Amino acid sequence: MKNIIEKAPKVANAFWNLTKEITEVYEGDLKNKELVLVGMFAVSGMFSGLETHIQRAVKEGASEDEIVSTILLGIPVVGICRINQAINIAMNIIKGENDENN
Repeated sequence: MKNIIEKAPKVANAFWNLTKEITEVYEGDLKNKELVLVGMFAVSGMFSGLETHIQRAVKEGASEDEIVSTILLGIPVVGICRINQAINIAMNIIKGENDENN
């Protein structure tokens, strides 16, 4: 995203405005919004976004079990390989979060 911000700031701003508008119509709380996004990024294989939204979900109070179970829901959609990779990313992030707090 940093290259888009640098090379096409109007496009970046339009993206952020769209994201803001979508977030305003979402009726759930922030933790559940982040969990939904974790699931979407996991099944799409967009692992850099997955990392961002796992970190945000943890910040909003999501537990390890909530994050893992959210990702596991994607197995019937995309299969075990992509979901296994997403679980590995999640566990590395969660371990890092836990290490910082101890």
